Amino acid sequence: MAHGKNITRQQFHKIARDLKDNFGSVQQIADKNHISPESVRAIRRAKTWPNFNAIKEAKRTRDGQKRADEQLAQRLAQREAKYPEDQLQQKLDMVPNRPITPEYVQQLLDGQQEARLANENILSRLDNLDGRVSFMIGGIKKLTDLLTSIRNFKARRGFWKRG
Repeated sequence: MAHGKNITRQQFHKIARDLKDNFGSVQQIADKNHISPESVRAIRRAKTWPNFNAIKEAKRTRDGQKRADEQLAQRLAQREAKYPEDQLQQKLDMVPNRPITPEYVQQLLDGQQEARLANENILSRLDNLDGRVSFMIGGIKKLTDLLTSIRNFKARRGFWKRG
């Protein structure tokens, strides 16, 4: 069994017996069963299978809550401020504490130039897409008009045949 895998009930009882009979150190038992020493210690603390599952679930919940808290802190830090002064301060806080040298200023300017070119590229693609969509809408309108004309023709033809 590899590290990070779930331990079965049978493995749990085998490891608990090894711990009870002092079969070896925690590391030796872990190596023998191909699990982490932390898992062996958790089995020793839990003493029963239901307690072991409860400990695993509590740890999983704790880790998940910690990740959720970190993600929330990142989102709050990235949220734009309400006032322009606060936005400026946030942007200044993001700038690394580096001495302002001509090379550093050139790096910043090059980055701004690349971002501007990328935005222009996106805008030109959007304009091209807008033209294509307009062309397709015009074609759909023409097809609709053609279908209407065909229906009208069929209706008139049927009218003349009856008469």
